[in-house]
Amino acid sequence: QAILSLSEAPFARRCAARLRRWVVGEGVLFMFAAVCCCSTSSCRDGEDTADGDTGVTPVAQQETIQFQQLPLEAITPRSVAKKDAPDFDVDYDLMGSNFKAAFQDKMAEFKAADSDQKRAEGRSATCRILVQKSFEYHNTVTKLRSIKVMPRRGVPSLSREMFVSEWSNEPDSNEPASLERRSSIASTGSISEGTPSEVSSNYSDKTNLKSSEPEYEPPVKNSKIVNITNWGCLVGKLLYCQVMNFWAITHKLTVKRRWEKAQQGGLWVRMKGRARAVVDQALTLSKGVAKEEDVVHSEWRSEGLLTYLFGGEYSDTLMLLAKAGRKLFLAQPMVVEAAAPCKIFGDLHGQLRDLLMHWSVFGAPSEHGNLSFVFNGDFVDRGAHQIETIGVLLAMKVLMPERVWLVRGNHEDQAMNEKYGFMDQCLERLADGFGQKVFELMQEAFDVLPLACIVSNRILVVHGGIGNGRWDVNDLRAVRRPVRLDHGWLFNILWSDPIDDEDPVNNGLSGVHPSPRTGTAVQFGWNVTKMFCAKNNLSLVVRSHQVKNQGFGFEVMHENHIFRVFSARDYEGHANDGAVLSVRLCQRHGVTSILSVRAQVLSSVTKLRPEPETIVHKLSNRKRRPSVQK
Repeated sequence: QAILSLSEAPFARRCAARLRRWVVGEGVLFMFAAVCCCSTSSCRDGEDTADGDTGVTPVAQQETIQFQQLPLEAITPRSVAKKDAPDFDVDYDLMGSNFKAAFQDKMAEFKAADSDQKRAEGRSATCRILVQKSFEYHNTVTKLRSIKVMPRRGVPSLSREMFVSEWSNEPDSNEPASLERRSSIASTGSISEGTPSEVSSNYSDKTNLKSSEPEYEPPVKNSKIVNITNWGCLVGKLLYCQVMNFWAITHKLTVKRRWEKAQQGGLWVRMKGRARAVVDQALTLSKGVAKEEDVVHSEWRSEGLLTYLFGGEYSDTLMLLAKAGRKLFLAQPMVVEAAAPCKIFGDLHGQLRDLLMHWSVFGAPSEHGNLSFVFNGDFVDRGAHQIETIGVLLAMKVLMPERVWLVRGNHEDQAMNEKYGFMDQCLERLADGFGQKVFELMQEAFDVLPLACIVSNRILVVHGGIGNGRWDVNDLRAVRRPVRLDHGWLFNILWSDPIDDEDPVNNGLSGVHPSPRTGTAVQFGWNVTKMFCAKNNLSLVVRSHQVKNQGFGFEVMHENHIFRVFSARDYEGHANDGAVLSVRLCQRHGVTSILSVRAQVLSSVTKLRPEPETIVHKLSNRKRRPSVQK
């Protein structure tokens, strides 16, 4: 209420001029008046700007800029500028004799409410996130889905003893009952909506899941660093709960107003019909792919796929989707916010078939549903169907702009696209000179993509990592578009990697260290992650960017504060599974607002294929049998 009452610039200037004397003890109030004064003019100027992110600048910059424009009399009370001047409370109170007391009461009420809310959020940051100890595993050969237990290091074993429940993917009207008979896991929920065979995340934490892996003893961490990190986390949480960031609040109001104006009309609104047709074709294709024999994406041959998805004039459709997507990205903030239930996808790299398989097995998008989708960067490069993949994702964004979120990765960059294949594919597959135009429009859309997504106020989704961790989410919100990765901290959001603190080779390594990727990229330790989450009131950081040979497509590290997800299977010969993360609200110990995070895994094709020697042996047996019978 106090913010809305001070939203007019002249009134805020008078606040800054007349209240400075008595707010010295309440230092944030003077800053508040100055921020309202600056952010109001920035908001109004930004409303009429179609291109570029017109979000207001950080508080420190606003104060400097604004005070340079105002004369000394406008920011200094007369009783301070002239010592012999009478008290302004009596002779110069231009806003009413009771304004001071009323303003103090309003601000005290606002601060108390904001502090209580932040304390509640701070408590939820540690107790309302449940990283599931089990994950769902879909065998694409047998068409069976299983529940596996996740060992301590987040690298699941391939032992069959880890299969604790198993069921068919075929639709069954008595699915809940049959699942209960076949599963040894005690579940308190029902089958999830939208996917007949998806298990609810409401599993008891005391589930008797046994792993064949031996007990793993992680390296012992330095006790001094552990103590310093714990104190840093405590200070970060206290600062978040006690300090009000008025710039962040006014920025949210600016973004809200900009989005309301964008919804009144625009290219993306007119493109919804075409986008709906593209998504419908992709959903139909996903149903057919699920019935086929599973193959590596590079072996999948689907002739005329561009025409099937985007129509005869597919070049025009792709260009319009790129333009509409860019307008949408500009209308939404740099840090977007998604709500649970939510699916978080990792790198796709143009492997459209894996995207369709994930839809058919774990849940497809629906225009009238409530399931959100977050795609965490690296949509193109290296894959066989890069154009189709980015086209389908942009169509999803245009059709469901508030439930589909695209986050920028390190491959959403022109230099990377020229080197790793996206530009070549555009020029080769889009004839009549449209390839270069489509490529340029896609680059314009990539340059304004958001850099992060926050899920239910507690999970931060970035492509690479947090770098040195010396920035906060509000710094990221203030970044202007188009984004140029000149600053090291922005570069590391897309390129940095975490250090595996439980790897004996690293021996519990902490801090920030150079990365072997590039000279600017860094690797960050477990203590950096914990303190970053504490000062930003986060419980989990979800990242992608890395794939491990023979891996399951996901990994948990840094004391359950980092969750890596990679969705492209058999990427570059790594024989890895593809995973997505399912974030759902579940009930646990009487508390209904717990976020459950569980990995859902599609099996690798090359892992399940028999060895070449085995195939030769079987063929030789088949040749011998007829001769023996004769």
